[in-house]
Amino acid sequence: LLDPSTGRLTIRAQRGFSSEWLTQEAERPASCLCGWVIHRDEPLCIEDLGRGDERAVRVACVREGFRSVCIVPLRAEGQVLGVMSLHSRTVQAHTAQERDLLSAIGSQIGVALSNIRLHRETQRLSVTDPLTGLGNRRAFDALWSNTTTNWENNEFVLF
Repeated sequence: LLDPSTGRLTIRAQRGFSSEWLTQEAERPASCLCGWVIHRDEPLCIEDLGRGDERAVRVACVREGFRSVCIVPLRAEGQVLGVMSLHSRTVQAHTAQERDLLSAIGSQIGVALSNIRLHRETQRLSVTDPLTGLGNRRAFDALWSNTTTNWENNEFVLF
């Protein structure tokens, strides 16, 4: 996912990558093929990474043995939130139908991510005073209820 404040990509989910690659690539600037997709807001499928593409192929990807890649933007409300990239260790051509399917999946994921962010922001705003940024009455009530429940369960006495 893309952190808009830093311009860095952070891996949030993966499968099949070595722990060494993940350590190197866990947070990276958006200056690779994934960054190209973010800035152009369009899918990118490369059949053979070994052919020498003019875009920035990361050395770590070549070292990991990736031969082909298909990357689609995760977008919602006209904004790119990140990318979904599918790497293969074999040369693989992707059809237009496959790219369209991956793009549709990417759009659905983008909408889901946007909904999660909006839900979290709504929760935060519901317990925060807009003027001071401090917890409001609802936050106090939740804290008090949680505290008294813990005391009752552990037989504490409040004097």
